[in-house]
Amino acid sequence: GIERGLAPGKPYIAFGPDYSAALEAEEALVQAGYETLLYKTVGTRATYLTETLLNYSPQSIAYVVLHEAVHVHRSRRGYAIPYAMEEALGELVGLHGAVLFAEEVSAPYSASAATEHRRTMESVMRHVNDLISMSATGRRASFGWNKVCKELSARTSEGGTLIRDRFDYPITNAYLLRCSTYHEHYFALQDRLETTADDSLASFISRVFVQLDGTDLRSAVNILGSGKSNL
Repeated sequence: GIERGLAPGKPYIAFGPDYSAALEAEEALVQAGYETLLYKTVGTRATYLTETLLNYSPQSIAYVVLHEAVHVHRSRRGYAIPYAMEEALGELVGLHGAVLFAEEVSAPYSASAATEHRRTMESVMRHVNDLISMSATGRRASFGWNKVCKELSARTSEGGTLIRDRFDYPITNAYLLRCSTYHEHYFALQDRLETTADDSLASFISRVFVQLDGTDLRSAVNILGSGKSNL
């Protein structure tokens, strides 16, 4: 049932590979009047080598593996940071790290392809963040909402298999909630990365974990916004 899939502190219910149980839970939630998003993830901390993962582009595979590595690192070091910040860090390391990785190795990895993948993902994120902001301010019935939805659909369709797998869903409150967990704080972290004195992505991430350890989301957002402790 729904209870066995609850993930404390996280805005989702997890069913692993049990798709029939997920469908049953979704039907129960819809009947109860909730909006739902039945999302199939290819990446977990285990990063299993599934057929779906291996059919992605090299830069997409690097992104998934590096994103999940952030969760492993946080767990092993015992840091306690807000879940939305952890996911945003995963996005930052996955997208920027894939470019750095491609610069250090040979084919089939390409730094230009990884950079284009990052830019497309960031474009999609910006569109989604615009929708989150518009929804929060009661502008879902506006012309602007429909315009952003069309732009998001266009960017998603041209973005490759992984981007379609992640974003090609009906735009509901459930969709926006899931996306906000991953992307709402990505650009604040990226701004800090671009202005930091750290000499590597790894040292920046280490500083973020230390500075945000033990904070709640509001405090973490304030730290990012203020540049506290030279983060």
